[in-house]
Amino acid sequence: MYQKGRGAKSANTGRNCNRRLSADSFAQWPNTGTTGRDAVDRVIQMGILGRYDAYFKMVQFRYFIVYRDEYIDNAVLVDMVNRQLMDFERFRNEMLAYINKKMIKQEGLGL
Repeated sequence: MYQKGRGAKSANTGRNCNRRLSADSFAQWPNTGTTGRDAVDRVIQMGILGRYDAYFKMVQFRYFIVYRDEYIDNAVLVDMVNRQLMDFERFRNEMLAYINKKMIKQEGLGL
């Protein structure tokens, strides 16, 4: 279940992951426009995330919330997030594993 304060930490983790992925992704695919689905495909190709259909559904859900928020019942939204919390946690864990691996590699190189 959603817990107060837990979302803020996850949001911060998401922003940090986004910064790291943007830098790494640009190095491999410069000058390419992306959709959220394209971004998920890229991080899968980079070996950062495993192929998991729920990630694509998360992107679709995010777009729906952002662009159609006037149609969302908060109770339905909370229920959906609580039922899919394992997907968010899986995403977070895969991203943190990637970031930790990159940090260890950089420290080993003295960067």
